[in-house]
Amino acid sequence: MGGGVNETFEDLYAEHRFKGFKHAMEEARLAIQSEWVMNTQWKMENGYEKMKSLIKRDPLHLPTAMVCASDLMATPAMRK
Repeated sequence: MGGGVNETFEDLYAEHRFKGFKHAMEEARLAIQSEWVMNTQWKMENGYEKMKSLIKRDPLHLPTAMVCASDLMATPAMRK
């Protein structure tokens, strides 16, 4: 959960923290579940809504942990 780069924060895959996360997952030979990757465009309210949507969408198939790009992204994720 994080935000992208450029003026609209759309390009999550170019963001340095996401690149580091992706590299670490590949190094550990762990798959990234694309449906759990959330570009919040660095907005707390988007993080809350996206986490709420993830939980409602498939409550029996949830991640055991989430990686948030910052404390400001973690706060709304934990609210849900």
